[in-house]
Amino acid sequence: MNRIILTADTDFIQLIDSDVVTAYHSSGYKNLTPYPNMHCGDLKQALYRADYKMNDECLYNESYIYALDISLKGLSNELILDRGFKQDLLFEDSFKKEYNVLCYKNISEGDVYKNNLSLIVLNTNNILSMRIDNKWRASEVDRYLFKTQNKK
Repeated sequence: MNRIILTADTDFIQLIDSDVVTAYHSSGYKNLTPYPNMHCGDLKQALYRADYKMNDECLYNESYIYALDISLKGLSNELILDRGFKQDLLFEDSFKKEYNVLCYKNISEGDVYKNNLSLIVLNTNNILSMRIDNKWRASEVDRYLFKTQNKK
């Protein structure tokens, strides 16, 4: 079984050639369960999402970063367009008859000048495992992202 960890450098061919990928999802909930159309990406993308939810929207003060092992059976055969904030469930749901997992280049979170792929897990049966990888406070994630941006 070919397993990979999603990073900003992972390309679409690597995903196609893999059986399972580990990707990350941020949430304000400690006991999150998988749900349809779950978005996930590399660790930095999850931290950007956490930063937005905590420091911009002020929805919560700490975020749980989940590591998901995702089966790539039924992966889309091409990248879909990232519609950013205009994305809606109807658009995502329109792919459910054909695919279990969609892939897109994330244009707003993470290392946007790299491959920066994200996944949408349409079928929760493709989530093989899900565990809390780490917990971040709003100030910690802000400091971490600011520090790493200045190093690049």
